[in-house]
Amino acid sequence: MKVQLKSLAVREAERIIQNEFGTSTEHALRGLNLSTKKTKQKLVDLGVTAEDIYELFDRLVADPSDTAGFEAIVLSTLGWAAPADDLPCPPSAHPNRKRVALVLIGHIGTGLQVSALAFRDGTETVTTVQSQGEMTDAPLTTAMNKALTTINGFRN
Repeated sequence: MKVQLKSLAVREAERIIQNEFGTSTEHALRGLNLSTKKTKQKLVDLGVTAEDIYELFDRLVADPSDTAGFEAIVLSTLGWAAPADDLPCPPSAHPNRKRVALVLIGHIGTGLQVSALAFRDGTETVTTVQSQGEMTDAPLTTAMNKALTTINGFRN
């Protein structure tokens, strides 16, 4: 399952970064059922929208019923990355900014999280895998952990 999720995360991140032409930041939260011999992987929009990426998770935690029937949730976002330096500006205004797509997949049953980060400039796609219970200070991973815990509680 880990390899399947990692492969999907990389494909989605690379698809997003190659198909994006605007300059806006976009977020999507979708449900995922993993492929079996009878069905293909299917990403379904959960209809959860928000201007702020963390609001997506807050809304999902407030109403986890949107995830019924899915094995995983998938966060996709498109934004900007920039070096951490002394310039007092957001990444989107930094002179050395790079366009970036991030896909974060959280498996509901196991808590496994897989992420892929793809850059517009064609540098290597970066992937990470985190098992349930691993400590991290990454805000998105923390938000995903909270959502997965809430969903599991809702289902039990």
